[in-house]
Amino acid sequence: MTGLPSRREHFSLTGFIGVSSSKVTKEQKVDFDANWDKTIKTHRNVYVDAFAEYKAGRKSSAFLLYSYRKHKDVWDNANKGGRARENLNNLKKQGMNILKSQFEKPADPTMQDLVKVIRERCRIKVCEETGLEESTILFKGGDWVEIMDDDMQWRLHQVKEVKAKDEDKDGRVSDWEVLYNIGGQVDLPHEKIRCSEAGLKHLYGVRPFIWQQYALLKLEDRIRFQKDHADDFVNFDHIQYVTDLWNSWLDSPDNKDFKEIYENNGESGKKMLEIHIMSPFYLIKDLATDEENEWNVENDDVVQEFGAFTYLSFIGDGFVTPFIILLLQIAIPSLIIAGNLLYYVWKNNDWKDIHDISANEFFMTARCVSSPTDSYEVLLISGFMAFMIQVLYFIQVTPASITSFYLQVGNAGMDVFQKMKSLRMRIRDKKHDRVGQNIGYTLDLVMNTLYVIALYMANIFNVIQTEDSFEMLLNCLALIFVAQIDEEFSESPWYDPGRRWLRSSCVELVFQYYIDKPALCSTQLFSLKYGINLKHLNELANKDPRLFKNRDVAYADSRDLSIMSHDERVRFMSSELALLTKNPGAVAQYCKERQFFSVSEYKLVYIPFVNFLRIFDKNARPSGGVFNRYELYRCWSRWNDILFIGPLPVSKGSGGKFGDEDDKTIDGSDEYPTDASENTGDFPDDWNYDPEFSSSYSYFWTVTFIETLLFKELSSKIVISIKEGRFMDIFFWIYDAVFEWLSFFFHVVFPLYCLWGILIFPQCIHSLDPNQKDSEYESGWV
Repeated sequence: MTGLPSRREHFSLTGFIGVSSSKVTKEQKVDFDANWDKTIKTHRNVYVDAFAEYKAGRKSSAFLLYSYRKHKDVWDNANKGGRARENLNNLKKQGMNILKSQFEKPADPTMQDLVKVIRERCRIKVCEETGLEESTILFKGGDWVEIMDDDMQWRLHQVKEVKAKDEDKDGRVSDWEVLYNIGGQVDLPHEKIRCSEAGLKHLYGVRPFIWQQYALLKLEDRIRFQKDHADDFVNFDHIQYVTDLWNSWLDSPDNKDFKEIYENNGESGKKMLEIHIMSPFYLIKDLATDEENEWNVENDDVVQEFGAFTYLSFIGDGFVTPFIILLLQIAIPSLIIAGNLLYYVWKNNDWKDIHDISANEFFMTARCVSSPTDSYEVLLISGFMAFMIQVLYFIQVTPASITSFYLQVGNAGMDVFQKMKSLRMRIRDKKHDRVGQNIGYTLDLVMNTLYVIALYMANIFNVIQTEDSFEMLLNCLALIFVAQIDEEFSESPWYDPGRRWLRSSCVELVFQYYIDKPALCSTQLFSLKYGINLKHLNELANKDPRLFKNRDVAYADSRDLSIMSHDERVRFMSSELALLTKNPGAVAQYCKERQFFSVSEYKLVYIPFVNFLRIFDKNARPSGGVFNRYELYRCWSRWNDILFIGPLPVSKGSGGKFGDEDDKTIDGSDEYPTDASENTGDFPDDWNYDPEFSSSYSYFWTVTFIETLLFKELSSKIVISIKEGRFMDIFFWIYDAVFEWLSFFFHVVFPLYCLWGILIFPQCIHSLDPNQKDSEYESGWV
């Protein structure tokens, strides 16, 4: 057996990559030993033909190249032996399967596919050293799982490839990390993967997802924006707090029926459910603490991308600075353009009124260098300089602006800035944002896309009005700094010391994305979303159609000791005592104060406005502020009634266990397609599956870009709003679509505008008078 792979080397090549022998089950060891014996008998002959295929350029699988490089001596030795054609055919089939799984479009998923992953891919064992339970998640090629794409949306994709990475390069297979290629992403660890929402609802019902909404509100209520405090959003142990809430809910006597289903679905099912339900809380923790250095918003390269308009879009308050910047960015180029426009009128039209100039005349002459006082030679040189600048704009500025446009609105997802911008757009699409955020989003979109392109187009006109070629070169860059004023402001140390407001706003965006505000403030939408009987829901909400959004109930519940836990009672009584004694230290420790990005706006605008409202409503109180955005939804008494009434799965199997294709869903219907041939391509929303989606980049240019220009996206949003009875949203979508369409349209027009200037260059040169000389005429132009 000289020259054959070692037992450990063969072990790493037969499906157990990244798993130590101590973690392999007894059945897997039996399969391994059988595979080993088979390899001993066929190894030489198999590699003879495989190596011949490799050298002939017909690589039947990626395994051949890997194996040859790792075991060159084995290959060379085996090349001297006999042949085993049937084994080579098996190798070819393996290679074809690899190519098929990675490059061919998979068949649509079925419910059985989703459930199988949930119930089989996680193994629990007790660690011999610590005595604690440890979970090992190992997905397989072809599994259907959810990942967060670059646009910050969870989508269902199929695992294309499973591979191992020896990070410390010590050759120890037990230390190798298992990574996955899924969808358009590569090298994903299992921590970035979760099981299907639809599959989990099929097994467990919707009750855990109702609890998730409750837990998000509880966490937002608990954390605060107070540096060095234990409950500060950076210092607080988010995961431990939410885990305690989960265990308390799970073990509640009112939740006994769900607990039985939870236990009956096995350790793998339990772990997969917890991973899925906890995913928003882990994202909150990562953004707040940045322990993995993946969400570092304090990095200089990241900070310079967050301008003042982006801050307003994220936070929703602090209007003074952005509006000052807006005035500057409009006034500066407007003054320059106005001056050049008057100069153009003088030199081309002998002081005719600008209204007397036809549009055709203007667009033909404004793109050509001209002057009544300069010689033909000077104008010829200036004309060529104008031509070069427009070529520069076409080949350098056009692709740069398109790339910048994609990074701003195209869900690029390559760094923290782009990921958070994508998350902000998802909140916009759901219409979960506040009024201040709406204004900020529009300004951020317009001033970083449409405005920049308009500035470049105006600058071409400014450059052409100059006859001096050197001054032209300077002017071609003159206005660009104006587009960056908002980033210059936000980079200043005084604007956001320590970038804590930026970090907290990113955390708040996660709350906004996951908290379904429309459903929480409507009994009808909540009933539709979670399948709860509307009549029963109205009874629990005391016939309040706004369900959880009730200022009076939320305020009363915040002071009701009977619905508080022991820890909550202690903190509440401590805060009341601190307010009673007016001890500043105690107030700072036990009372969660309202924090706003702009303190001056809060004191000079918001508080006087609340005092004015008290003339008409004596119960009017301040609300809002960072980590107080959902203060009106904290109707804990109603939550306690509704947390345990979510429908559970209706199934043939006892205890809610998954049976066969005929199993029903949570409402007893066949809503979920169980076979690809049965569905019509329209999957329910909770499948998170889009068969047309391949990557955020291709989806943006082939779908989003075209649908925005053709108003298809607008029409679909209007239809959804009409179906849900949210008629006021239609006006918002129209307003939103106007600015989005202009931003997209100008990026189509700009390269055509530059190309037009290049194409009419010969005509501009031809229009010059070769006999024109320098003139001593003084125009009186100042």
